[in-house]
Amino acid sequence: MAGNRKKGEFGLNKSALSPVIEHVKRYTFLGTLTIVPVALTFFFVTYLYRNIDRQVDRLLPAIPANEVPWLGVFALFFVIYLIGIVTSYVFGKRVTKVSKRITDLFPHMQDLNKELEIAKRVHQTIIPGSGSTADFDVTVDYIPCNVIGGDFVQYHFLEPRKLLFVIGDVTGHGLPAALLTNRLHMELHAQMLGGKTPGAMMAAANDFIIEAFHSTNMYFSAFCGLADAGNMSLIYASCGHIPQYIYRKGEGKIVELSSQTTMLGYPRKGAQQGTETQVPLANGDRIVLFTDGIPETAAARNKRYGTDRLKQDIKDHAADSGQAFHKKFLEKIWNYTEQDYEDDVCLMTIDLAPFKRS
Repeated sequence: MAGNRKKGEFGLNKSALSPVIEHVKRYTFLGTLTIVPVALTFFFVTYLYRNIDRQVDRLLPAIPANEVPWLGVFALFFVIYLIGIVTSYVFGKRVTKVSKRITDLFPHMQDLNKELEIAKRVHQTIIPGSGSTADFDVTVDYIPCNVIGGDFVQYHFLEPRKLLFVIGDVTGHGLPAALLTNRLHMELHAQMLGGKTPGAMMAAANDFIIEAFHSTNMYFSAFCGLADAGNMSLIYASCGHIPQYIYRKGEGKIVELSSQTTMLGYPRKGAQQGTETQVPLANGDRIVLFTDGIPETAAARNKRYGTDRLKQDIKDHAADSGQAFHKKFLEKIWNYTEQDYEDDVCLMTIDLAPFKRS
């Protein structure tokens, strides 16, 4: 099933603004306190004025008392006193007005939260759950960095003994990326059912994005594959997507499946249209598909998780079922990041028979 966000759940609520409110209250209090030192200064000057002779002899022995401009000194401190009062009054009114505006926003924030939650549930319907047949065991997890995101994953079991799948990532994340993802979902779903090969699907999707989204400056990296358990082969087309992996269980090594062309949304010429590659498969192989949110996950010290760690994790958990691998791996990168995800995280694992079920 699609994963749920664990840290820093995106949303607008009263508790999220409580630090702001406390900040406002604190400075209201401090602003009011500005009157105190000014008032003390005023009383101190008054005291000096009433005891001129004694204070002048003690504090200003070099200046004759009759030459000290006491009236000017008194006037200066009185002006400072008035400025303090006016400043405190104006600041207090401004803070009160801001506090009222923040309070008035709460009902609107609650409505927005409800709408975002509905949008999240709608978006999650396009992310498939895990599934299996006698030949394939598919595990899917998706964790958006916001309420909704721009990663995409889809698969269909085809007869006889075939599995067609696609995983992709829209540039950016959040609501704009999610809207494009939903449009692509419908387009790619129709192409999957139409019996097209991976290369033909990507070519058609590229034309669709150019025609429908040319003014958005948004692009889509994608990896589309057709796994055939009958002839033990994988045909794939990768468009600007980061390298995906096949773990050869029998050999204990990882094979990289690199991109063949540019991201979807860029015009292509001749040979780039419908580009695809065929590689062999073997019993027990594991195909690991993911978006760049996984290797680019960063710790608080800004050190990326990287592909080397990912490859080692694939090898370390090769004996686990797909679901067990996902659970351990996602928990590991979650603990690694020490902060909210900066990008959507999407992971799909395809195990070829024989495989261990959870």
